[in-house]
Amino acid sequence: MKLKIAILTKSSRHGQYCVVGYDIDNSKLVRLVSGDINSQGSITGEHLICDNNKIADILDIVEVDIISNKPTETHPEDLLINELLTWKYIGKFELNNLPTHILCTDKFIYNDISNEIKLDTVKQVKKSIIIVEVKKLNIYKNEYGKIKASFEYNNLRYINFSVTDPDYYEITDMIKYNTAILIISLPNDKWSYENDRFFKFIAKIYPID
Repeated sequence: MKLKIAILTKSSRHGQYCVVGYDIDNSKLVRLVSGDINSQGSITGEHLICDNNKIADILDIVEVDIISNKPTETHPEDLLINELLTWKYIGKFELNNLPTHILCTDKFIYNDISNEIKLDTVKQVKKSIIIVEVKKLNIYKNEYGKIKASFEYNNLRYINFSVTDPDYYEITDMIKYNTAILIISLPNDKWSYENDRFFKFIAKIYPID
């Protein structure tokens, strides 16, 4: 089946990409995955080359041939792409065209204010992608050179969230936004399972101030 997908993230994953999108045809969030078991289905740069010979970028709308739904216990939103067919470029997407039901209205972000949760909780929340509006967002590099963020949601402070949005990998000073839209994703890798620690990764930051 062919679906029109608005690309919302191209975050880092095993040296390749984790691509989350908005399925325009079915009005829901999805994650595009390949058949590469070693990279947990990461999307490569070659996959992103569209029929216009340009690399699909954030907020591009592309038509993607989907082989099947590919849900796992931690990633119910995954769709397996047909790697033999080139994506068709359709146009650009405006973030404010996302329907209101897509935005997270839960009391907490994945059950609590911690930056990680356990497998049992992942199974309970039954989703691995959320889009949430936050306030007082600070993005910074910690003492180990890792990009982190803190923010407020529902009047609670969330701290030390890992950022996998490559737009912020080279920052040297703290960046502050009064308001922003975040796409926060959960992993499904071997390390997370072995350690029963599923970190809440900020895959994309959309400042709105």
